[in-house]
Formats: sequence, C-alpha cells, structure tokens
Amino acid sequence: MRLQYFIIWDALTIDGIFYVIDTGYGKMKVYNPRMGMDALQVFPVSRAAADQRAGRAGRTGPGTCYRLYTESAYLNEMLHSLVPEIQRINLGNVVLLLKFLKIENLLDFDFMDPPPQENILNSMYQLWVLGALNNVGGLTDLGWKMVEFPLDPPLAKMLLMGAKLHYLDEVLTIVSMLSVPTVFFRPKDREEESDLLGKSSLSLNRIKPFSMFTNNGKATSIEETGAMIIFYRLKLYGRLGK
Repeated sequence: MRLQYFIIWDALTIDGIFYVIDTGYGKMKVYNPRMGMDALQVFPVSRAAADQRAGRAGRTGPGTCYRLYTESAYLNEMLHSLVPEIQRINLGNVVLLLKFLKIENLLDFDFMDPPPQENILNSMYQLWVLGALNNVGGLTDLGWKMVEFPLDPPLAKMLLMGAKLHYLDEVLTIVSMLSVPTVFFRPKDREEESDLLGKSSLSLNRIKPFSMFTNNGKATSIEETGAMIIFYRLKLYGRLGK
C-alpha cells in the first residue's frame, strides 16, 4: 500500500495502472507540539492533490479513479492547495541552515512563502535552549556540528551527546526510529492503553523492537521498516565520522 501511495504522490507514470482508489487522506509533515519535533500525520488532501491522484489512473490508457468521499466534501471541505510546508513545520533546521549561510536578520529574509515571524522566533529560542545559538543569535560550536545532520535539532543534539557519553548505538537506534514511519500498532479499540504504554519509557520502547528485528530477522511491528531504520543508522553513523 505504501508503494502505491508514493507512486501517486510523486506523479510517477507506470504502465498498466488503470485504477486508483483515493481515500481523500495523505501524510503531511507537521510540527507535533507533544513530541517537540516534526512528524508525519494523516490529513485530508487538497483538491489539487486529489486531481493529481485522479490523473494517475489510466495515464497510458483509459482508466478510473474511485474517490471514497463525496463531491460536496471535494468542493466545500478540501483546501484548493496544501499549506506550504515551511508554514506548518518547526523551522529549527531552516534557522540553522540560514545561520550557517551567515544570514543574520532572519525576520527580514525574503522567503518565497514567508512563515509567521512568531514561528521563527520560537525556533530561535528552541535552538538557544539546545545550545546551538549563543546569546547574540550566532552559531555555537555545537550548532556548527548540528547543522551537518539532516535531523530535527533535538535529534541532532541527542546524537552528538550519545557519541560523547558513549551511548551511540542506543541513541542511533532511537533517532533512526524517530526518522521513519512509526513501527507501533495502535488498535482502534485500545487507543488509550496504547498511548499509556507509549508514554512510559518512550525512547527505550523503541530499542526493544529493533533489537528483536536484528536478532531474529523479523519482528511483527517493525518488519516493514526495519531496512529503513538500518539505512538511517548507517547514514548517521557516517555523518559522525565513526
């Protein structure tokens, strides 16, 4: 199912696809205040995205798109186009990169889709709390190291601190699992119980299923994304120069 989703989303043309089932939902990267970082969450798609999905049906011949929502929902409930990503994510990485490029006045920077200035200020405050920015808004030594990683700033610092405190293997697993789609199953009839289990020792709960996968070759909840996690671990390990 995930493969079909990305075929449609990336507008790839593959021969032999004549039918598309559009649920009206898609995954978007948004800032999750509870986690304190960006995460993929399910939201209704825009009309532009729905039209793009319909266009995948029968690209090389007659085809049909089955939409699992009403025409009224399409016309009245869906946005015409998606909110630009820069306006719905944590700007920590953006601020780090701009500081790395020696751009000092971020509030007057000419963004193509300007985010709210409050978001920029909040991201700068978060980076200051993490120790990536000094009191005058410049990059610290830690900030120069964090900018090298394709991660949310808290995860980048976690990785660097893990290497410093000699817990690199465990931290690599946690950071990698936070960088791929969730491996945990959340049954609809046991949502509260699942959330309670997830809140206790959240980071340690991510080490156990990965250890099961690497030791046994598979684990029910992680089998699909195990290879992605291993890839992230190797990628981040290389960035650390280990």
